[in-house]
Amino acid sequence: EERAVIIGTAPELFSHRAAIEDVNWLAGPLGVGGECELQIRYRSRPVRARVASLRRNGRIELELAEPAKAVTPGQSGVMYDGERLLGGGILA
Repeated sequence: EERAVIIGTAPELFSHRAAIEDVNWLAGPLGVGGECELQIRYRSRPVRARVASLRRNGRIELELAEPAKAVTPGQSGVMYDGERLLGGGILA
């Protein structure tokens, strides 16, 4: 909306948190404390994650076990349990 370009350093691209909106669950939804692997890009390596909070609007907030690069709003966030697809949505 603001058409702003934000400039920062390479370390500032990494985040220990991710929020996902419009989640579509293919398996039963995870509750607070539930664990999964979160993949934020098609070719990225999944990162272990834990559900930190659930919002009434369907938003899920995850804490990542290790920092992930460029957790970018508008990208897909897909949750797995090993090879099993749990669900996914849009990164907020």
